[in-house]
Amino acid sequence: MNSARTKLTTLKNEYAHSLYFKKVLHSFLLLSSLIFITFLATVFILMKKNYNDALSDMQERSITQAQSINQTILKDIHNYALSLLDNSIITQVLYGKDWDISLALKLQEQYETLMNCSSLITSAYFINYQTETILDGYSRTTLNNHYDQDVISLLSEMTPRRNPFICYPHCLSYFHTGILRNNARILSLIYYQNKSGALIINLDYDNYLELIQPTKENYIDLMILNKNGQVIASNKEELFGTDFTENSIYKKMLESQKQNGHFSHSFENSKYDVSYLYNTDFGLCYISTLDKQFIYPESKILSFLTRYTFFCVLLCLVVSLVISYIIYKPIRHLKEQIASFSNDSKPELLSEKDDFSYLLQNYQTLNKKLQNMRGHYLKEQDAKTLKLLLTDSNAPSSFLPHSLEELNTSFAYKNYRILLLNLDPSAFIEENTSESAIFKYIVENIAQELLSKSYFVLQIDLISANSVFLINYNECEEVRLEQILKETQECIHQHAEFTFSAGIGMEVEELTDLSISYQSALYALSRRFLYGPDCIRFASEHMTEEPQKPYPFELDSAIMQAIKSASLADFSELLEQFFNEIRSFSTDQILYFIMQLNSSMQKLEYSLSLENVQNMEYRLFNHYYFSELQELTKARGIHDITQITEIRNHQSGKKDLIDTVMVLISENLYNPNLSVGFIADQVHLSVNYLRNIFKESTKESLSDYIKKEKLNLICKLLTDTDISLNEISDQLGFTTKNYFFTFFKKHLDMTPSEYRKIHQKKS
Repeated sequence: MNSARTKLTTLKNEYAHSLYFKKVLHSFLLLSSLIFITFLATVFILMKKNYNDALSDMQERSITQAQSINQTILKDIHNYALSLLDNSIITQVLYGKDWDISLALKLQEQYETLMNCSSLITSAYFINYQTETILDGYSRTTLNNHYDQDVISLLSEMTPRRNPFICYPHCLSYFHTGILRNNARILSLIYYQNKSGALIINLDYDNYLELIQPTKENYIDLMILNKNGQVIASNKEELFGTDFTENSIYKKMLESQKQNGHFSHSFENSKYDVSYLYNTDFGLCYISTLDKQFIYPESKILSFLTRYTFFCVLLCLVVSLVISYIIYKPIRHLKEQIASFSNDSKPELLSEKDDFSYLLQNYQTLNKKLQNMRGHYLKEQDAKTLKLLLTDSNAPSSFLPHSLEELNTSFAYKNYRILLLNLDPSAFIEENTSESAIFKYIVENIAQELLSKSYFVLQIDLISANSVFLINYNECEEVRLEQILKETQECIHQHAEFTFSAGIGMEVEELTDLSISYQSALYALSRRFLYGPDCIRFASEHMTEEPQKPYPFELDSAIMQAIKSASLADFSELLEQFFNEIRSFSTDQILYFIMQLNSSMQKLEYSLSLENVQNMEYRLFNHYYFSELQELTKARGIHDITQITEIRNHQSGKKDLIDTVMVLISENLYNPNLSVGFIADQVHLSVNYLRNIFKESTKESLSDYIKKEKLNLICKLLTDTDISLNEISDQLGFTTKNYFFTFFKKHLDMTPSEYRKIHQKKS
């Protein structure tokens, strides 16, 4: 407790008597306040932007999701309906004048198939204007007695058209699965291609809306309109069936004359972002509106800022006091040390003096002493001269002879060499960041300290990512210089997670040749690409640079052939040979050749319809070292070979697959679940792929083959046994006896009883 009071008293005295402490404290309080205000503004802006972006993404997804689902659920129903309209039975039902029991049975079979087409279909009926009757799978009524008078009235106002009047929204009372549904919302698909008849398919709106899943976000509204501008789906249920053609948003969308787009809209002092997709498949229009607000209560921005405001104010005050005292403490200590060697024998009175005036007075005294000492440091003009000598080979001719002579006198030894240090690229270090600047500073200080023990070292400040050192010496063994640099690397490894590489230029005897040493050091450092991180390269090791060579097209062709033949061993050997051959080339040429090889692999992948490695080109450019590029290219080739092998294995197994399918059909003829889907599940393939494979191999569709095998079995049972027709129907999984008779007669043009009589007499 006493210690805390003492510290508070000390801070109070320092604030009252020290001008420097007062300025530091005020500066930090001001800075903390600015940081606090900036922090609050930044948090508010970022959170608001993120929330706006999230709402915008949700708005776009609502349209995309709704369109995608519509494409899936409506397209299947639409395609099946069109196939029904081309069916001879349906044509007779819609446009014919005759009606009998046979036609009723056929219609019932087609009706059941239609109802099973989609779970959304609640009912369907066929209007025949020739007989003025409406038929469904189970009943036949007149036009005036039918329950759906809304659609009948609508048809009276329409003219036949090829495309249906998709999704007419209305409410309807009807029986479904024995239950009366009062005022149920229905979407009617109307197929009115001929004035003699029409097909009506009713969809359950509630189930349809559940599939569409419009967003429940408070600020986003989604509406789906049919081609007449009526709302067929919306997250606001009261809009169902509303005519939207007079709405200002709808009119503005039509004025844009674009199929999709965005625009801003103002209505009743509110602003909206509107995204739309107009006149898509089935003539549907999707409109999504986002209510723009300055602050969204759900984003919790206000509660977040309120919660942390008091905490940040208190933290700013405490941090300012602590940092101010920490910064001022060395100044006070320095004043006390100076006072102990001066005439000021009362250090306690130091706080009554202006800190800067006191230190300035003592500095001036010290400076007078230092001016009498001659240092070994270069003058500012000499430093500029060195920079020019490094970067400009023509610079020596622009200097006066006595300028170079004065510069030479600053160096005690005869030989010079340029050393470049550079942080290795890695995920830990990003360029142009404060962390990289700190790491660079650490490397420079450690390297200069260790090198100074053996050589005269001068750091030259160039605007470059490299740290540039001029080494002056009489004799310099490259082994000893490499050893010092390795000691620097080991020291870094013990305390940090980053690495650096070094490039050492050629030795020169004249300052006018420094540009030669600098350029050679740059080239030596660039060879890090081949040797990886933490490397030390001397320019003398790369004196004989090979000239540029042509691209090895023969190796390229051999590598592509190895991939085509799926020979992993040949591919690995040829790829290793390729990379060994280009290793001695310049860095730019190596990168160009690697990209050219990958381009050849990409062409091969396209020609063989292989799956390309995702973002391969980006990954190549994102890796810095030669070994990494080699491994990436090898992985790509192995990936291609694996695909080719799998394709060939799969092609060779087609015959076994067909044999397996035929056996499964033979074994499951009595199985009521026997179908193409059942067989596909048994062999673990998709229905479409299995159909294509079977058709390609046998020239016969899989469904026809199943029907043929069933008919053969039925004929055998009718001819060779006395089993009753009901038992045969039950054993083969027919749902009803009528369906069994219809199936048999459709394919053999006679009833099962007639077939049994004829063939048993023959036998």
